[in-house]
Amino acid sequence: MYGERVFYGAAMPSLPPLFSGDLPDRDMWIDNHQVEFSPQQWLQRLPEQWMFEDLAYLEPGDLMPWPTISREFLFRLAARLETPEDALRFYVAVCAWGAGPRAMLVSRRVRVLTGNKDPGERLLAAIMMARQEGAAPAYDSLRHGGKHRLTHLGPGFFTKILYLGAYDTTPGLKPLILDQYVAAALREQTGLSGWTGWNWPTIEYEHYLTLADEWADAWGTTPDVVERMLFEHGKDLD
Repeated sequence: MYGERVFYGAAMPSLPPLFSGDLPDRDMWIDNHQVEFSPQQWLQRLPEQWMFEDLAYLEPGDLMPWPTISREFLFRLAARLETPEDALRFYVAVCAWGAGPRAMLVSRRVRVLTGNKDPGERLLAAIMMARQEGAAPAYDSLRHGGKHRLTHLGPGFFTKILYLGAYDTTPGLKPLILDQYVAAALREQTGLSGWTGWNWPTIEYEHYLTLADEWADAWGTTPDVVERMLFEHGKDLD
């Protein structure tokens, strides 16, 4: 582990109150988790070769209603990752899902591609590291000072890349999304003082993955169902 497992001064409940209800259906809760996005926001900012296949063929006249993108689609796209060019298109697809139709968030995600040297190579290397070495080393490689670090890409989005790119193939703890909403729910559900700010240390990411794995096992589900429960609860808290 990246340091000792620290519980920041409070006793850990075996299963927090959030997970006391009925289990969500994983097919609906995870695979069919769909988000609307605006193809035009991407088409006007990126060259066509960086577009994922379903996006490049949508014209501005097709935008109402907005199309949706699901986790299941992204898992299928990840299964075909082989080259840096694939990784660039996968990044755009994940960010379309993560950013939704908001122009400001799309512009920030595009800046990662235009403001870094060899972004496809670094993204692919981080995903392959997660698949081969584990979630924590891959997370560490994308943080400040990491060998795959990309300027303008923080944990809130690069954990989406690791989760969707490597969830089914990562040894040990599965990579999960950690963003501001998940962090808020973790603090509230555990009573612990970690996961503050926006640039969570690797030990805190690994701590979260360990908790999610334990809670999933106790609740009879998968860690990404736990992640989505935390995400939705964190939005309510916000």
